[in-house]
Amino acid sequence: MTWQQLLSEGRVEAASASRAELDDLRAIVARCLKDSALPLDPDNKFAITYNAARTLALMAAAAADIKIRSSRCGRRSDPALTQWPTT
Repeated sequence: MTWQQLLSEGRVEAASASRAELDDLRAIVARCLKDSALPLDPDNKFAITYNAARTLALMAAAAADIKIRSSRCGRRSDPALTQWPTT
């Protein structure tokens, strides 16, 4: 997928991140890495470490003046999954 396609679909946008925004992301990474050292089950450790890696990726994009608007993953973006009954 090209940059122009991502822009036209609204999945990314050109946007400058402030130092405060980058510091907030850095704090999330630090917290996640600290939490991943706790004696947790492997599934929780993976989820926490994954969140740190995902946040680092967002940080890298933000430092390059790119804002990620949508990742197209998860329940909200899959029409088949959003049709599940709520009862």
